[in-house]
Amino acid sequence: MLILFPEEAVSAAKQGLILWYTTALPSLFPFVVGTSLLISLNAVSLISKAAAPVSKRLFGISSEGFFVFLSGILSGYPIGIHTLTEMYEKRLISRPEAVRLSVWRSNSGPLFILGSIGALMLKDSSAGKIILISHYAAPVILGILLKPKGERAENLNFKKSAEPIAFGKALSLSVEKGCRSMLLVGGFIVFFSVITEIISMTGILSIISLPLSLLGIDSRLTESLILASAEMTKGCRLTADLNAPLKLPFLCFAVSFGGFCVHAQSLSLLEEANLPWKPYITGKVICGFISLFVCIIILRAKAAL
Repeated sequence: MLILFPEEAVSAAKQGLILWYTTALPSLFPFVVGTSLLISLNAVSLISKAAAPVSKRLFGISSEGFFVFLSGILSGYPIGIHTLTEMYEKRLISRPEAVRLSVWRSNSGPLFILGSIGALMLKDSSAGKIILISHYAAPVILGILLKPKGERAENLNFKKSAEPIAFGKALSLSVEKGCRSMLLVGGFIVFFSVITEIISMTGILSIISLPLSLLGIDSRLTESLILASAEMTKGCRLTADLNAPLKLPFLCFAVSFGGFCVHAQSLSLLEEANLPWKPYITGKVICGFISLFVCIIILRAKAAL
């Protein structure tokens, strides 16, 4: 396919590189370095201490686990998984809790949903707010459903991290790890930009989307959803341009599912930390459908008012 469509592939790679340089790098890099620095300095315990009663009562997780939840919500993909694996490697959270958090603790950031999707793509701030509410409702609902019965069981081999290292060394290590993470993110974005462009050029989308089209769903909507399942940003942009009644629920599913470009980044982090990937993938699919149904409920309630 690269040989058959060389110009399109090169153009898509350039677009992916520009997307990484202008959007992902400036928005994600400070969060990666910042969260790594807080973890290295053992500042997480101070930040999450106030949330301990809420985190245990609502989700059955530690206050450190709640910090993972907050970091993912504030910064977006793939910072939640990045923070999760780093805290697990530093033994701030146990393995059972890390596995459980990986199921529901990975989300898009509010700036992307409200700014990129709501304001720029849809040109409708109220639609962006509906997507935001539906998107964040999904992990909260799933986290509550996955709450352990009774008292939270601790891993017997689990130990808290050692004393914090010096600030200079912590900053240096955090920046170094942030640079490696951003190069990895950039590589995935460029690669999947080429993949989605080739899929669009070959006409494979029409064949894949045929089953959903037979159910009466707009073929253009199903094609854009398939693209979003590969690379979320491009698929959401195409979906936002359509005039279809299920556009918002489909956008909610796409944002909550994340796309394989995001999954590839997250899975590489999970594998590096020796954490299983199946719970993560299962959780993303479930969150996608929960978000879709929550959006439909909100739209019907809004129409009834």
